[in-house]
Amino acid sequence: MTYTPMQLAEAYLETGELNLALAALDEHLTAFPQDDSARRLRVQVLRDFPEGIATALADLDALAEPNASDYGVRGSILLGQGAVLGAAAAYERAWTLSPVGYAEFYFRVLKDLGQYERALVVLDSLPQAWHWHQAHGEVDALRGDLPSALAHFTQAADQLAALIAVAKDKRLLVAMQANLLLKRADAYRRSGRYAEADADYQAAEAAEPGDAAIPFNRGLVRFEQGDLDGAISLCRAGWSRANADMRAAMRAELTADARYQPILAALAS
Repeated sequence: MTYTPMQLAEAYLETGELNLALAALDEHLTAFPQDDSARRLRVQVLRDFPEGIATALADLDALAEPNASDYGVRGSILLGQGAVLGAAAAYERAWTLSPVGYAEFYFRVLKDLGQYERALVVLDSLPQAWHWHQAHGEVDALRGDLPSALAHFTQAADQLAALIAVAKDKRLLVAMQANLLLKRADAYRRSGRYAEADADYQAAEAAEPGDAAIPFNRGLVRFEQGDLDGAISLCRAGWSRANADMRAAMRAELTADARYQPILAALAS
């Protein structure tokens, strides 16, 4: 029985023989270059091979009528290559064609690029669930609007707490809650609201007791409250749990503010 190259490609993909599948797809597209379905299939295979990225992008360029998914794939490929501006352009096209489907992807790239106002415009195309408020708060914190950040983080925390209260399996939601509380705690600390910051840090630590950054940040809060001994004790507790990369980040934060020199000296002793 004779099989067409396309039939062979599909069979090879089923068995995980990607090189043979690519060869069959190449043969098929040589004979039928207008077959966009086959071209999209080849893109999905090629994107897993570093040497195939250029061909995958060329295949996307060759599509007669690219859809939102095609632009989304382009954005993902370019993001993986570190071409953030190109990824943003691709995700913008995907979002234009499918606002709900690609808003989050486009939003994240815009946030990473520092295009905060545009990011919030894109965010507004999504439903205002708890993670919407968290995302809004993250952007507000980055652009220095701490009152708005705290308002959105608090709305997110209230909505998430309501979900946790009725959830049968709370573990994932509790981990998400801890992450959210850390973001709000940082905003409280930057706002000089130290008691509220410490309360959020402690609540997050109850869910994530192994996070070395939490006692360290609590130590900085304690310092701002005028308790140097307590600050050193907490920062040392975080330092003792931290890996090399985290210690480097801690050292950088302490070095950036001359007031923290006593803590830095204590950690070095």
